[in-house]
Amino acid sequence: MNNVLQLSVDKDSTSAAAATIKLFLMLFTPLALILTILFYGIFQVDESIRQSLLEIHRMSQTTILMHLLAYYVVSLSLLFLVVAYLASLIVGHRKTVDALSHSNNEIIDLYNNAPCGYHSLDRNGVFIRMNATELEWTGYTTDEVIGKMKLSDFLTPASYEKFQKEFPKFKKEGYVHDLEYEVRRKNGTIFHVLLNAIAVYDDEGRYLMSRSTLFDITVRQSYEAKIRELAYHDALTKLPNRQLLLDRINQGLSRSERSEFLLAILFLDLDKFKNINDQLGHDVGDELLKTVAVRISALVRGSDTVSRAGGDEFIVVLPEINEQHDAELVAQKIIQGLGTVIDVKGYELNISASIGIAFYPMDGNSAVELMKKADRAMYLAKEAGGNCYRIFSNA
Repeated sequence: MNNVLQLSVDKDSTSAAAATIKLFLMLFTPLALILTILFYGIFQVDESIRQSLLEIHRMSQTTILMHLLAYYVVSLSLLFLVVAYLASLIVGHRKTVDALSHSNNEIIDLYNNAPCGYHSLDRNGVFIRMNATELEWTGYTTDEVIGKMKLSDFLTPASYEKFQKEFPKFKKEGYVHDLEYEVRRKNGTIFHVLLNAIAVYDDEGRYLMSRSTLFDITVRQSYEAKIRELAYHDALTKLPNRQLLLDRINQGLSRSERSEFLLAILFLDLDKFKNINDQLGHDVGDELLKTVAVRISALVRGSDTVSRAGGDEFIVVLPEINEQHDAELVAQKIIQGLGTVIDVKGYELNISASIGIAFYPMDGNSAVELMKKADRAMYLAKEAGGNCYRIFSNA
């Protein structure tokens, strides 16, 4: 590496020296020629003038010619030094200009091809600059964007409303950090960005433009969504897990405290599921659980929560119901919905469920207490032969 660098330096030095010599010859040759012609003219002056010089200075012609020759040599030497100095200055200036040009090209290349988007907005939010990366993300060309489009033109309705609130505040405060926007490409697809910006003001403190950076966080958001999915949902059925279930129950309890509505917890256990799992294998058992999860979810309201408590147990939360009979109707619908034949991996399976029901505020004031009592009511349904429901309050 050092050898390559040394060769590069030597090459640059040789090139600079060659340029200096070439420039020196271009300047020195015509000037030397002019000076030679000038002295030749002096040597060829009129005889009467030469005689006058001889009488005035009392010098021989040879002595005068020697003086003139010496003067000629000195003049050429000085001319040589001056021309050499000027040539070195010109070459040095050219090297400086070339270096600045190269540095400027590197900065432009970095701006355009950085792994993030760069843009600037004027007072009205119109683009006055956008780098190649951001143009590629959006699918537009420079001519389509610069001086014609606003950042708000790229945003989805929800992000547009956020921008309309943030932009006036940004012009006043001078900065924004980590604002998330949904950006619509020219082809209609959407990607998510994280925006940071600072404002540029004139000497009187008036906003001139923004200097903004955009980072594409679409992949990151996808990962975050997967993490949230794993943190709050059952891996097999994709239903809310216990943590999310408790949060949903507590939300329902809070709403019920402020109203006259009831909240019901349905604890459901599949009958004879262990036999299916043991005889047909866990693959069939897992597929059956996923099918049951879909069927139960289809039988309840969008505001209700269906959760897998573990194994073949499911919990259904019914917030804001008017009376106990509403929960009983849901329990009956679930029993009927699961009572039909289910086709799983080529096997036609008959499945049933035992359901226990507990109500807020009659059976408890907390999520844990209500689930325990619904679980106890479910075992009463099991003891009754399964494929039925029992209410804790009536036990």
